[in-house]
Amino acid sequence: MKKALNKRLFDELKIYVTPNVKPDKMQMKDIIKCAGGQFASRMPAKYDEKVVVVACEEDETKCSSALKAGIPVVKAEFILTGVLRQEVDIEQYRLFTSTSHNKPTTSKKRK
Repeated sequence: MKKALNKRLFDELKIYVTPNVKPDKMQMKDIIKCAGGQFASRMPAKYDEKVVVVACEEDETKCSSALKAGIPVVKAEFILTGVLRQEVDIEQYRLFTSTSHNKPTTSKKRK
């Protein structure tokens, strides 16, 4: 309980939830906001270390732009268990762990 009193769990995190995640998107929005997170209304397409996508296996194709950008895509348990344990553990709940998707792209255009 001390962790929850000192700092809100998802402070500084912006979290997008895909359509087929359970609990549903509106319930997840309430949980995220209560834990101090910012609920994103659109799928992020640009890497930011403070952005996370919550998805399910069914929504893998909807996550392609986030995955290409290197944005972590996690299971709903990231939120649910995270709130119960008062911990943020992206790696434990990561989905779609292909090595080509886990790192931000840093390609530079040649002139």
